[in-house]
Amino acid sequence: MEPLREKPEVRPGDRITIGARNAVICTVYPEGNVEIVYLDRNLAITEDVYWNEGEWQLVRPGIPGENADNLPRLSGYVAILRSACRWSVSIGILTINFF
Repeated sequence: MEPLREKPEVRPGDRITIGARNAVICTVYPEGNVEIVYLDRNLAITEDVYWNEGEWQLVRPGIPGENADNLPRLSGYVAILRSACRWSVSIGILTINFF
């Protein structure tokens, strides 16, 4: 069993991964939770996440987040998220993803 990773230092504008989703951090709260935006079928969603057992997890799993496209205070973070191009290069059995 590999050791758990320590919680990384993060700040607004940083990119993180939640499960299979790429996200951008919007707010870092004093208690350690962070607000993120991610894309769900091209719709920007905002939710809060926390660090647990070596990975970021949703604070309220199963409860849909808010539409971040409708929140002017998050427009800069949504722009960062949408501008991140995802490239995938395959060479034989090797696939490299860029985010």
